[in-house]
Amino acid sequence: MKNLSKRDYSILIGSAVDHFDTALYSFLAPIFAQSFFPHTDPIISLILAYSVLATTIITRPLGSYIFGLIALTSGPAVSLSYSLIGVGVTTLALGFVPTYNQIGVYAPIFLIILRFFAGTFSAGEISIAKLYILSEKNKSEALKSSYLYQTSVMLGIVFASFASTIALNRQESIHWRVCFVVGGITALFGYLLR
Repeated sequence: MKNLSKRDYSILIGSAVDHFDTALYSFLAPIFAQSFFPHTDPIISLILAYSVLATTIITRPLGSYIFGLIALTSGPAVSLSYSLIGVGVTTLALGFVPTYNQIGVYAPIFLIILRFFAGTFSAGEISIAKLYILSEKNKSEALKSSYLYQTSVMLGIVFASFASTIALNRQESIHWRVCFVVGGITALFGYLLR
């Protein structure tokens, strides 16, 4: 841990927040089903909520390509900065997205657009960060960094599980919103470290 730079810490934070965001959405899909797809059968609503994650079929390759080009032209640090800002802003925005009861049919459209951009930025973060944390390290430091990277992935998922358990037990919209706001603020803190 003492050989890690601020850059390494920011990569670990970015990885944790990225996986936190995706896992949190998955865990909170029952709430999203009620909030964004309320006028269908409950099972269909749940399927629609989970199908929003299918945007990653397009966003993962697109984000990897876009942020890979940025890394080639401007350097990986610039690419990672843009991707982390994007992850932070989209995660934060999910905490403020209006529901179906507030704006009607536009709510699921906004949700899909936000998840589309979140997936694009996430792909940039994942594809570049894995390589960047290993760069300029000897074999033993690279191995430790690899372990820490995977640990940050798991911590993001575990924190999402914990936060979603609280939100699902409360069933009030403020609780799931706070989860995304905290995740977005954490990502922006990670950006400041970069």
